[in-house]
Amino acid sequence: MEYKPTSGPWSNQVMRPLPTPSATYHGRERSSYNIPGAPPGTYSLEMRLSSDGFAKVLVTTRSPDELPFHPPLPPQRSLQINRVKRNKILVSWQPSLTTKPHQYCVAMNNRGNYNSMCSAESDQWSGKHGTTITCVGQKTWHQFKGLQRGKTYHFDAFVLDTATNASSTYIGVSATLRGAGGTPHQRFKDDDIVTYKLDESNRHAVNTKYHVGKTKNPILVFVQSCTGPGPVNLHITTGGSSKQDIMSTTVLDIKTLRLPPTNASSLALSLRATSTRTRKVRIWMSSRRRNYPFPDMPQDKSIRVFESLNTCHSITIGWKTSADERVKYCIYKKDKEQNLSEPQDFCESYSTGVLVLCRRYHRFSNRRFSDLIMQKIKGLQPDTKYLLEVQVTKVKGEMLPYEQVWARTAKTCSKK
Repeated sequence: MEYKPTSGPWSNQVMRPLPTPSATYHGRERSSYNIPGAPPGTYSLEMRLSSDGFAKVLVTTRSPDELPFHPPLPPQRSLQINRVKRNKILVSWQPSLTTKPHQYCVAMNNRGNYNSMCSAESDQWSGKHGTTITCVGQKTWHQFKGLQRGKTYHFDAFVLDTATNASSTYIGVSATLRGAGGTPHQRFKDDDIVTYKLDESNRHAVNTKYHVGKTKNPILVFVQSCTGPGPVNLHITTGGSSKQDIMSTTVLDIKTLRLPPTNASSLALSLRATSTRTRKVRIWMSSRRRNYPFPDMPQDKSIRVFESLNTCHSITIGWKTSADERVKYCIYKKDKEQNLSEPQDFCESYSTGVLVLCRRYHRFSNRRFSDLIMQKIKGLQPDTKYLLEVQVTKVKGEMLPYEQVWARTAKTCSKK
C-alpha cells in the first residue's frame, strides 16, 4: 500500500508512488492494516495473484474502535450434521454474535473445507471441485439435496455483513453417504469403552451419540488421547433437533468430565483432532459412578529420576500416587532406543518392555513418602540408557500409564 498527499480532496494530478510501500502482505489468510491519524491524500493498493482467483478488499475510514469489521462467531464455531436421509444431509450452526445486518451462506464441494468465503467464491467462479454457494438469509440450518451415495462432501457456513460484504467462516464438517443412506453418527452404550480413529477417511473428526435413558444422575465421561500429537477437541450437546451446548473442552492426555443431570434422551459428542496426523481416542460414559473402570490418576503423571541415587547397576525413580489405595503399579524397562516413527499407544494394556516388578504400595510402605512412591530398579548394566514406564491398574479394572522417562546408569561402579 502506498500513499501520496494531494493538494485537495478531488485532485486529479498524476502522482508517482512512494519508493517504499506502507505495508505488504503475502498469503491467502485474512489480514487487516490501518493507518492511525492518516492525512488526507490518495492511497493506491497494488494486488498480484499467482493464478486466476478472487480477492476481497474492505477500505473504510471508520474508527478502530468499531473493529472488528468481520461478524463475530459464537463460542461453538463448528457446523453440526443433524440428519442424513437417502440423498439429503441437514446441517446447522449457532447464530453469529453480530448485531449488524447480516445473512448466512453455505458452501458444498468435494475437495475439502474452506477457510474463507472468498476461497469458495473463487472455486465456484472457476468451476472447480463442484463448489456451490447458497445464501439462506437468517436461517441457521440448511438441507443439501441431490447428493450421491458413496461420495464425500464438505460443508461450510459463512456469516456475511450485508453492509460491507465482510464475512467470517465457521468450522466446516464432512460426510460420506454410504450404502442405503447411512449416518455419520456412531452410537455407544452405557459403560462401554469405545476407541475411535481420527484420520483422513473421516476428515480427522467423529460424531457419536450416547443414550441417556431415564437416569437423573450426573454422567461421567472419560476421554483419553491414545496416539498422535497435540490435543483433541471435544464438544458435547443434547441430541435431537433443538441442540443445547453442554460442554466444550480440549483433551491433551486424559480427562474425566462430570456432566450435570439432563432431561435429554441422548447426548451428541463431536471429536475433532487439531492436526492432520492419525489419532486414536478412547471414551467411556456412564451415569453409574461405581462402574468407573479406570484408576484415579494424579494431575502430575510424570516420573522423576533421582540421579544422585543411581549406581552402575540400579536406577531410582519416583512418581505421585493414585488416590485409590488398592491399585497395582507395574514397572517396565527397555534398554535400547525406542522407534519414534511408531508413537506410543497409551491405550494399549500391555507394554513392549521387560517387566521389572508389579506390586501395591500401601500408605505405610517404607517406599512411600506421603503421596510420593520411590522405587529402586536393580540388575541393570553400567553406563546404559533405559526407557522406564510405570503402569497403574485398578482392581478388576483398566490400566493407565504414567509418562515415560529415560534414565542412564552410572558409568563406573563404586568400590565400596
